[in-house]
Amino acid sequence: NELRFETATSSIGANFSVEINSAAIRRMLSNVLTNAVEACSAAGLITMTITEEAGALLVAIRDSGIGIPEEVLPKLGLRGFSYGKERGLGLGLFNTKRTLEAWGGGLHIASECGIGTTVTLCLPIVASVRLPRTEPMQPVPSLLPRTQLST
Repeated sequence: NELRFETATSSIGANFSVEINSAAIRRMLSNVLTNAVEACSAAGLITMTITEEAGALLVAIRDSGIGIPEEVLPKLGLRGFSYGKERGLGLGLFNTKRTLEAWGGGLHIASECGIGTTVTLCLPIVASVRLPRTEPMQPVPSLLPRTQLST
């Protein structure tokens, strides 16, 4: 069985900045990607997509794992709540949500049992200068865990 990773970006068409702490964003991405890997067990697909929408940079991490029941979704991100992990402390998504909200952004989780889960990190764009982009953005495999990568 194989776990595959893919990355994709849209043609954002702008130079912009987001104000983030690099250690915090690495911790958030690591947490969400680890959750996705664990949800897929031995085989599956994890996709990271980066887009711009309504003044925000959206980093969506989608897995083809087991999914999360609808009644559990509102509890995700609450301090101390963990789902699907025997030893989970319920701090990963809580800290991710709290940090994103402190930056003026947010966390959105959508899931369907048997289909998979999409976790979207919403980062507000603080400055934008529209410039024509001459070539599409390239995948960023360095943001993915050190596991087999394919794009």
